[in-house]
Amino acid sequence: MPSTAATTVSVIGPATPIDWKGVPTSRLDFEAGATIFAQGDPAKAVLYVAKGNVQLSVLSHAGKEAVIAVLDAGHFFGEGCLASQPLRMSTASAMGPCSVITVEKPAMVRHLNAHPAFADHFLTYYGPTHSAYNRLDDAGKAALRGDLIKLGSTSDRGGAPGSV
Repeated sequence: MPSTAATTVSVIGPATPIDWKGVPTSRLDFEAGATIFAQGDPAKAVLYVAKGNVQLSVLSHAGKEAVIAVLDAGHFFGEGCLASQPLRMSTASAMGPCSVITVEKPAMVRHLNAHPAFADHFLTYYGPTHSAYNRLDDAGKAALRGDLIKLGSTSDRGGAPGSV
């Protein structure tokens, strides 16, 4: 069993609910302690915490686990797939009963491209790195939004169909 390293955990606050109308999504429900995805799994979708809390952790080569974030309802995670990251870089686990919405990469790229306000919301509330985006000025946010759309439009590499 891996040991847990002492670490500082980022607790990220709630976001505005998302209107998923017109976006193909899947809703998945998890019990406390369930693994949503594991480090090294294929990365094919962005996920959104609809209800409950999700813990993100990483496992070092030495077998030490570090919690890198605790996300509550209203936050995105698994966004690495948009940058053609073929594998998950962390493990996501349900901290209690929770529901997540999954959006496959192609659908998320289309939605980000078609809806700039949604892209701003996404960049504000994704994963443990959201605070860097919030410090950008409007021009910086627009440039990052454009980069995200370009990255998401690149060819998809690796991963099994149907994985989250």
